[in-house]
Amino acid sequence: MFMVLGCGTMALVMGDTMAGTLAVPLVASHRLGAGVALVDLQWIASAAAITYAAALAAAGRLADAVGRRRVLLAGLLIFALGGAAAAIAPDLVVLVAGRALQGAGAGAIVPASLALLLTQLPATRRAAAIGAWSASSGLGGIPLHGAGGWLAELWNWRLLFAPAAVAGLLLAVVAMMLPADRGDRADRWRRVPDPIGTLMLLGGLTALVLALSKGQQWGWPSLLGLISMAFGMLLIALVRSCGHRAPAIDLTLWRRPRFLLAALIALMYGLVSLALLSTAPLLLRHWQLPLPLIGLALAPLSA
Repeated sequence: MFMVLGCGTMALVMGDTMAGTLAVPLVASHRLGAGVALVDLQWIASAAAITYAAALAAAGRLADAVGRRRVLLAGLLIFALGGAAAAIAPDLVVLVAGRALQGAGAGAIVPASLALLLTQLPATRRAAAIGAWSASSGLGGIPLHGAGGWLAELWNWRLLFAPAAVAGLLLAVVAMMLPADRGDRADRWRRVPDPIGTLMLLGGLTALVLALSKGQQWGWPSLLGLISMAFGMLLIALVRSCGHRAPAIDLTLWRRPRFLLAALIALMYGLVSLALLSTAPLLLRHWQLPLPLIGLALAPLSA
């Protein structure tokens, strides 16, 4: 059951990421996107990425402190709520807010699901479990790309977010069947991550993304862009200076060579893959390619 839940959550998160990128060109031609600049519609994808990044480290440490199943269950419910809000959104504001909720939920379920695998499986099975857990993200993207375009073209773009709500609730039911864990009891509450620092990290990331996404529209370099970027960098720099015993960003990890190497590899992968996933649907749509074929064309990326 731990393997089913861990792999299911990873597939769910990645499938929803693909849904966000495929939805952008569809919303652009829908009444929700009428008169909205394309750069602003990108917040459908960016909102989830920002809250995911801000919640990831804090949620992982919170899971160790108060219980992995608790954080996983809470994350799945938040994720499902965000998916439902995005699927029935009456306007763009609600859609972006729903996507932000999904990102926050994903930031909780990814580290909590991995922590459950590492703590509940015997050491001899952990390497294979981590491999399957990682590969599940690609498996989640294949059916969404392969079938998501057909569903959205035949029915509505809202169907791209409906699976997240349904699957999130189903996985939450599975999570409730797991035995309760109370986390690491020693100094439990002293290990709860800094909430103010986490909010500062969220604000800093938002300001940086705002500067990068709106830079061309504002004119670059512009006063607004420079202020937004400087404010974001200042907030992120101050996160570590809050003096909390469990900071939102633990810089001691960066002293470990293997962690540093893995982080750099992840950074390079993200710079290529996320940029490609965000722009490729728009470019292919601009070339008048039907949406079902756009999804099929992007499916090899997940594979």
